[in-house]
Amino acid sequence: MKGTLPIIIASVIVLAILLSSLYFITTINISSSISETPYSVVEWLRLEEELDTLAYICLRESSQYADNIFQQTYNDLVEDIDYSDLKQALTELEQAVINASQIADQAMDARFREIINNWSLIKEREGYIVVFEKVNSTYYVGFGEGYSNVFFRVKIVNINGEYRVFMRNYTVYFGLEMNRTNVDLLSVILSLLRDFGLDFLPGVNLTIVFRATAYIDFNGVKQYYIIDEESGSAIAYDVFGALLNMLLGYSGGGELEYTPAGMFYYGMGKTEFVYYINATTAITGLLMIIFEGDVVGATSYIDIDGLIARSAISLTS
Repeated sequence: MKGTLPIIIASVIVLAILLSSLYFITTINISSSISETPYSVVEWLRLEEELDTLAYICLRESSQYADNIFQQTYNDLVEDIDYSDLKQALTELEQAVINASQIADQAMDARFREIINNWSLIKEREGYIVVFEKVNSTYYVGFGEGYSNVFFRVKIVNINGEYRVFMRNYTVYFGLEMNRTNVDLLSVILSLLRDFGLDFLPGVNLTIVFRATAYIDFNGVKQYYIIDEESGSAIAYDVFGALLNMLLGYSGGGELEYTPAGMFYYGMGKTEFVYYINATTAITGLLMIIFEGDVVGATSYIDIDGLIARSAISLTS
């Protein structure tokens, strides 16, 4: 019995050392693998995400609202245009784009501020002090480009008296041009039609090339948008529909048939799509007059996940 006592004591000591070592190693691993984030940091991160969502909602809702106002105003302005003097009519169409854009810009700003104010009231009820130091929105329809933008800089103070200043700048952009390299071809066709007294030349089509650029910009980070076939068809429908209205007002009748010929993406949001249209006398005459200028009062828009930007056609060589 005396011989086994040292062995028992030694075993107890070894077991105690093993248990203490195991506890020590385990506690080191746990304390080094778990990183506690202060609540204040989590709070500001949550507000960062909430402001991203707010900026997106502001741009989506206000751009949609402004674009609806633009269409309503534009349609009212062009309803009574007299196309007997086509050059004057084109001037009035261009002015209608400018006037409708200004009215829609004001509507967008009102909608944008309404959303901002509603969000501020919610955060104030949660105990925050919210001060928007600067807010601005823009809905612009230009000839060859258009965009919708929202910008704000806001100071937020929490219940502990800590504060942060945040800034958001979100934009959706759409550029739209129509190539006019067919001017010489139009002259030749129109001359042939007159010389032979024909209403149309069988098998002769005019090539219309659209060049479009679309992207969104969130705080300086651009995300380029590839225009798909459906969007390209919608753009062509808008533009050719406007040309048909001009044709009907200009000649009192006629049809405008167009056929897609191809679509090509060149990167950085730039897409080119090609259409053929029939070379009738009325159409060639109409396009000859239109192509003498640089802009046309026809517009179309792009919709990127609910974010709307609209551009009027600009003619390029």
